[in-house]
Amino acid sequence: MKRTQPYYGLFTFFLAMLLFVACQKDNYEKPGDIDLVEVQNIVINNNTTALNQRLTVRDELVSIDRTNSTIGQKSDESEEVDYTSNYAFKLKADVDPPQIDNQYLMATHVAINDNYAFVSYNTRGSDYSGAVEVFDVSSITHPQILSQAIFPDADINSVDYDNGKVFIVGAMKHFEEFEMDGPAFLQVLSLNSQMQIESIDTLIDIRSFSANSIKVTADRIMITSGDQGDYSVFDREYNEIARVPVADARSVAFNSANAFVLSGQPGTMHIFDKNSADFVASFETGGANTPW
Repeated sequence: MKRTQPYYGLFTFFLAMLLFVACQKDNYEKPGDIDLVEVQNIVINNNTTALNQRLTVRDELVSIDRTNSTIGQKSDESEEVDYTSNYAFKLKADVDPPQIDNQYLMATHVAINDNYAFVSYNTRGSDYSGAVEVFDVSSITHPQILSQAIFPDADINSVDYDNGKVFIVGAMKHFEEFEMDGPAFLQVLSLNSQMQIESIDTLIDIRSFSANSIKVTADRIMITSGDQGDYSVFDREYNEIARVPVADARSVAFNSANAFVLSGQPGTMHIFDKNSADFVASFETGGANTPW
């Protein structure tokens, strides 16, 4: 069963890690090509010694500067936080970003399942390159990188995990080489008993330029894809159950009964039956709207 870790240290570690890998580009040495395995469109690295050279363990209190209101307040005035009566956060570790051909990647998504975290990466701008990594966070004071898959020609936008498999979605540069109709794709990676990436389960074409969100249950795979895309639902044998056009779909989440798809221009929440993908209702949430 999936669960979110109940303590704030873990949340802070991943919040800090996402910010750090998205921005930091200094003092990083690319590890040597040790134990790299090329499989289809990915390069697998399960050398934990090399991977963990990018990780720095810390135990530092994170300062909090919280402003109650800007009304009637000078720009240099902020609320003083009393750590004896408010939550305190500590930075436990930070991680240098992976790089491909001297290009640093940016973290895009984190999924947490029990004692493991799964992080996806892509590249800023028009270039295609990305990665997914598996972290062991059973010890909050000493997290470890267990495994990495590099995608030299694909952005990875979202990741999820279930039952020994990592599910990722993104956009691929050379999609024609895999007999796909467009860049958007779903890929499933199998892990070994050490929670390291071992092989590719499947690679599936998703309609649209880019797939941007994925959620997985015991019997369903739910995906959103962006411009001219869809809300797509597959069973766990990778058979397509439904594909519902949703303009500018951005994200998907679910509860016990329904799936919730957020789309933009304008912001709209679409509600579907989780199992059948039948439409239930929709309502506007507000937000950006592009004039035609």
